[in-house]
Amino acid sequence: MKDFSRDRKKIDFVIDGDQFDCVTAIPAKTLMEMTGDFQGMDEEDPVQSIKAMMVVLQKFLLPRSFELFERRMGDQENPIELPQVNDVIMWLMEQYGMRPTEQSSISVVGLQLPESGISSTGNTPDVVSTSSPSPLTSS
Repeated sequence: MKDFSRDRKKIDFVIDGDQFDCVTAIPAKTLMEMTGDFQGMDEEDPVQSIKAMMVVLQKFLLPRSFELFERRMGDQENPIELPQVNDVIMWLMEQYGMRPTEQSSISVVGLQLPESGISSTGNTPDVVSTSSPSPLTSS
């Protein structure tokens, strides 16, 4: 019998002593919804970019961790700053096997989801030349 089970690792991180726990895997339906939500978004629109960041955080963090993260983003005494938010999101995307096209200051919508059946975390083989050296010419 074919077993399609997967080993899942615990994903969590710390910011200034607060621990944030993440889902062990992104449910397929959630990933499909996120793909639809990001379709057609204007990457240059900061409002849309911030909304996309919040969607990613809400889907990837467990509810209590998301509540704490969101509260800390508005905390004037112990804030999570926007560059930290961007760093966390980029790191989370890597943890879940998604490839960012590039890291920008607040844009998340430029991220690409992995192609079906292709792991973005797997190693690609090194390119090796198989041509033989050319024979020496004598004069």
